[in-house]
Amino acid sequence: MILFDYSNYKKYLDSSLGPGIKTKFAAHIGCQPSFLSQVLRGEPNLSLEQGYLANEFLKHTALETQYFMLLLQKSRAGSQKLTAYFQKELDTILNSRNKFVARIQDGAELSEQIKGVYYSSWVYPLVHVLVSVPTSNQIGFLVEKTALSRESIIDILQFLEKNGLITKEKTGDKYSVTKKRIHIPAGSQLVLQHHRNLRNRVQRCFDEHQPSNLHYSSFLALSEKDVLKIEKIFLNAIEQSEEIL
Repeated sequence: MILFDYSNYKKYLDSSLGPGIKTKFAAHIGCQPSFLSQVLRGEPNLSLEQGYLANEFLKHTALETQYFMLLLQKSRAGSQKLTAYFQKELDTILNSRNKFVARIQDGAELSEQIKGVYYSSWVYPLVHVLVSVPTSNQIGFLVEKTALSRESIIDILQFLEKNGLITKEKTGDKYSVTKKRIHIPAGSQLVLQHHRNLRNRVQRCFDEHQPSNLHYSSFLALSEKDVLKIEKIFLNAIEQSEEIL
């Protein structure tokens, strides 16, 4: 369940707490299951202390915790003005989050032909990223990290520069990345090729036997509920790491 899709914390809890979970949830927040049932039916509200413990139980992120607590306070508000105040705070979070998602999804608008070249191999995005690493000998650094020839590196750099993804500094053979960012929409036919390229690059790492490389593969049998939990962990990790990236 995505908390930000809800405007009522009770409906969110009712959707999130599956069979057998509500009793554990009630114990965690310090109330009887009967009281929790009354809350979910719409009569009383959780206390702020119980709301905070609810965040803990549901393993909310910091932003989710803030949003949930605002939903709770809006529901507890005793006047229209106070309700409107908390709704305004909620809208601020939603608007900010929508802009954040847009920043991730929106990228440089390149032609389909240019995108086709860029995503034809892992070498283009890899060199593109490595250009951002400070180094005194950029070409040599790129050759070392990619194991490509100097001629190939120069060709890739020229392609990236021509299409506005990097820019060449006035002196020397040094490039820097521009503010353009590329993202492939989920429905694009290039998504599959992009994933294949990165997995092919990972396959090369297996042959390099670097102790610092981290790989984990496993066959697992999971319930649908646990799959959704793990998916949420991954999505949250991506969202939380975006600021660092």
